[in-house]
Amino acid sequence: MLRAAIATFVLLAAPHLAAAQSFDCKKAQTAVEKSICASPELAMLDEHLGRYYPAARAAMEGGAAACLQADQSQWLKAARNACRDDACLKRAYLNRLAELDALQPGATAIRDND
Repeated sequence: MLRAAIATFVLLAAPHLAAAQSFDCKKAQTAVEKSICASPELAMLDEHLGRYYPAARAAMEGGAAACLQADQSQWLKAARNACRDDACLKRAYLNRLAELDALQPGATAIRDND
């Protein structure tokens, strides 16, 4: 349900918002980074994750924030960077956004726009 809400938001917002990934595409080096830069949908998902992750970290205290940081690093290596196509990247981002959604303070959370 949450993945569907996030996907709906991205699909509805994509034509109206400029994609702004969380990193400088001029410095993209890996195939994954280049795929994100080449796809407005993936760039938007990356931008959302670029907002979700710091908001989640800020909502946590002490060791929990460090744990989330380690988890994010593991996600980058094992899930996102393991992808070889856009469909895999989209799934990886939607899954990660769904995992972090419960940690969002009200204003940053993506909501169902149906």
